[in-house]
Amino acid sequence: MLHQDLLDEINIKTFPEAIIEYLKSKNTNSKFNNLRSFYSLILESISADVKESYLNRILKYLSADEESQILILDDIGKGLYEKELTSVFSSICKKIEEKNSFTIFYKKLLDSCKLIYFEKDESEKIKTAFDRGDYVQQLYLLFLHACQNYRTNTPNILAERLLTNSFSILEGKKVKYELLKASADLGNTTACLLYGNAILDRADQFNYFFKGRALPQNIWEIAFLFEKGRVNVDIYNKAKKEFKTIINIGEKFLGETLGVRGVCSTFEMDCMLLAFNLYLYLANVKNFPKAFNSVGKLLIKQNIVITSGDKKIDEEKAKAIGLDYLRKGIKLGNINAIQNYVTYLYEERIETPFDLKSLITIGANAKDIPSAMYLSKMLLDEKRFDEAEPYLKFLADCAQSYAADSQYNLAKIYENKLQLEDAVKYYEKAINNGLYDASFSLAKLYFNKAMSSGTAANMKKSYLIMAVNLIESYFHQYDEAIKKEAALLLDNMKNLIGN
Repeated sequence: MLHQDLLDEINIKTFPEAIIEYLKSKNTNSKFNNLRSFYSLILESISADVKESYLNRILKYLSADEESQILILDDIGKGLYEKELTSVFSSICKKIEEKNSFTIFYKKLLDSCKLIYFEKDESEKIKTAFDRGDYVQQLYLLFLHACQNYRTNTPNILAERLLTNSFSILEGKKVKYELLKASADLGNTTACLLYGNAILDRADQFNYFFKGRALPQNIWEIAFLFEKGRVNVDIYNKAKKEFKTIINIGEKFLGETLGVRGVCSTFEMDCMLLAFNLYLYLANVKNFPKAFNSVGKLLIKQNIVITSGDKKIDEEKAKAIGLDYLRKGIKLGNINAIQNYVTYLYEERIETPFDLKSLITIGANAKDIPSAMYLSKMLLDEKRFDEAEPYLKFLADCAQSYAADSQYNLAKIYENKLQLEDAVKYYEKAINNGLYDASFSLAKLYFNKAMSSGTAANMKKSYLIMAVNLIESYFHQYDEAIKKEAALLLDNMKNLIGN
């Protein structure tokens, strides 16, 4: 695997692991299997990865005295601890050498040394110590190497380095995802998130998000998989088991009997409730902004309903709680919470002491697509076309099909401003994105150009032909009202062409 090629196998984590695993394999019943933390004295000088490693179990042996001198990794190798450490490894060697074939263990350690990671004379010194059977010196020199490289050579540090390197590689490049996967496999929670979102297999997505569960975003991603029904029974059962504790915590925050609407099966209902309880946990325990939005959205849209003792749905209570969660999400800076909050209040025509447009403008100006879409709708409703134009332009230049409405509305604005080339451009974009009514609007634009007093006769006919072709190409896509109008215009234009 990629990270195995990049990681020096003799590092501050794997070195003590190798010793302890050897002793275990030989059924050594000694204090080496249950030693006090060698690094409890130096927690401030090493990374979390080192603190959590087997090195915590290797020994306190420097002194039986509780007040023994604190080891600082940066000082090892400067002669300050050589005597004490040699004593440590002498004791270890005695235990190792009580067993048969102990030289195989020392040879295996030597073979683990990748020379590329060693200074020029390090490997020579270690090999010389092995050749003369000075295994105490061999262990000491390997430990010295591990200590002197702890800032660049532990799995957590390598994972961070691989993640950082992936950022400089363009999306879609295979090596980018290899680096992310290697970092995720080493436990980097951000890499678990990014790699999980980059792969398509739902089981693998769940596994990587779960591996990175220390990061609230990864738990949120798992909840989102369940909310959207992108799971199977096996994933559901695994999630129920692995998240049993936090699901139980989440269930307690509302203290209400909950139901689910808008799903087709009991399994989908179970998945939605699992997602909702994960969101509740993330919001109330982790104070995670996106989770406040998720809880609020599901309640105000009545995907999750609150039922009373007689099993009647209490819509108003659910919406009130949902709006409260959205307000908390807004307070924490979640743009989606702003969009969902404003959308609900605007569509329900609920009076507020503040301007809803100024609130949703925060997200729209940050190039949040749902916020820009809804703000442009609000501005168009109020016929504030000049203010809507820049937001429509942003949306219209998106490649996705959901930009079609914005492209159509922007084309209308340009047409009214007599910026006809721009109007044609965006009508055509809307047509290509499946908004076929735009073809009739474009046909009418061509018809009006043909009828303009300043249009030359040959151009007039060209515009009419283009308009006819548009209507005939998309006529079957129109609703009945547009078909009726289009048919009249079509007959009129054909008559004009005939003349």
